[in-house]
Amino acid sequence: ATGTEVTFTGVIVAKMASNQGNQIFVHDGSAGIYVFTASDLTVGTEVQVSGTADIYYEIFQVKNAGITVVSENATLPEAQKTTLGAHMALGKDSGKIGGELINVDVLLEIVTEQYTNVYITDPKTGDKARIYYKTEYTYIPGYNNEADYIAALQPYNGKTINITLVQYDIKDGEGHRLMLTSYPITEVQAQELTDDEKAQFILNGVSLEDSYLKTFTLPTADGLTWAVKEGTGIEIVDGQAVVTRAEADQTVVLTATATVNEAVATKDF
Repeated sequence: ATGTEVTFTGVIVAKMASNQGNQIFVHDGSAGIYVFTASDLTVGTEVQVSGTADIYYEIFQVKNAGITVVSENATLPEAQKTTLGAHMALGKDSGKIGGELINVDVLLEIVTEQYTNVYITDPKTGDKARIYYKTEYTYIPGYNNEADYIAALQPYNGKTINITLVQYDIKDGEGHRLMLTSYPITEVQAQELTDDEKAQFILNGVSLEDSYLKTFTLPTADGLTWAVKEGTGIEIVDGQAVVTRAEADQTVVLTATATVNEAVATKDF
């Protein structure tokens, strides 16, 4: 419970970059948690943590933490082998966000738009998350700021990899943000998807805003079609959702249909 004084022993599995405060994630072998403390300790250090349980911006954490080193170069705890899609299905209502140590096979993409971001995608479901830019990349010595961690991941750009990550948070508008760890990254063979999985993959990559005030362009993909399922105020014309506004707000349900050979999947928005 928040406000409770806690003491536990665990291993540092991830930390913020040195230019972002050096806060750490500590895992005791069964669960992990964000520890709010400016620490110059390295990943792999076993520590005793004493502080106050708290929730800050929906992240479970220990604040006002005192840190005592138990041992250096400790054995890193075993990560939970899962899929990114299964992990993301936990959502904000799971009762525990922040500190989960997961091992997943994902497609890694480095995208440069206004900023450079690193995305990971479940190769079977299409669920996508982001590697948090404040992360420290300690697997390669010296990589401890934003530019360096992107450079360190560049060799894996566009490839399917096995990677161990720590859940940071779920941010509105951005989704799941995860931290890099010092566990090795390895390239793996991408598995062939079934037609049903391919159709679902297409749908999982589609998103719409909750509301629109004017005509907008619908997402496109091979085999993807759109239809109005319920309501009035939107007409689909040549890939555009043509909005006709009324005095009162209108609720419209759009259905996206993905077709791959004989496989068909639908999703309502």
